[in-house]
Amino acid sequence: MNAVGWFFTGALVGLANVYTIARTVSRIRPEARLSAVIATVGAGLLRFVFAAVVLSLALQQNVSSGILAFGGMLMARWSVVYLINTERLAWVWSR
Repeated sequence: MNAVGWFFTGALVGLANVYTIARTVSRIRPEARLSAVIATVGAGLLRFVFAAVVLSLALQQNVSSGILAFGGMLMARWSVVYLINTERLAWVWSR
């Protein structure tokens, strides 16, 4: 895969990370503490594994691919956080 492909792959993983964080937070309920802990830990491990796999595969190709994949992850996460805070993506999370 070329360097641009790694950037977009990293961006997709970054978007998936933000989505799983938002979904996990929306499902936390005070009356279901154990399931909230299990969901939080499970989603956290899933996010970590996806990010680690993408970064390790990109770094096996070369360092610039790894840096671009990492940059894609960061840019996607911060872009979505910015858009959510400006309420431009409020329709996505209101379901």
